[in-house]
Amino acid sequence: MRSLDFLCMPSIHGLLVHHADLVLRPGAEHVVEALHSLRDQRLVTKIGISVYDGRRDRRGLRRLAFDLVQVPLSIADQRLLRSGHLARLKRRGVEIHARSVFSRGCS
Repeated sequence: MRSLDFLCMPSIHGLLVHHADLVLRPGAEHVVEALHSLRDQRLVTKIGISVYDGRRDRRGLRRLAFDLVQVPLSIADQRLLRSGHLARLKRRGVEIHARSVFSRGCS
């Protein structure tokens, strides 16, 4: 893995798919298989996805069999918290990373 060589690291903690569409489109099985292979080889500890909204991203999360999720979360944007999505992820043992914590809200 050239990226790991550049980082001078034997592995990384997490690797995120930028958007659920990448694992939902027809023929994306090779992407999912590659991510699982990286995890199986212990080059990546956890694989996951960046979430933008609950509905479509939930399908991507199921298909990927993920360990990690990155979500938009701030005082102004607590949609995923109020909807129960974060509680469900926590019950499944998924590691949750918040982004946009200083965001001014939904646009």
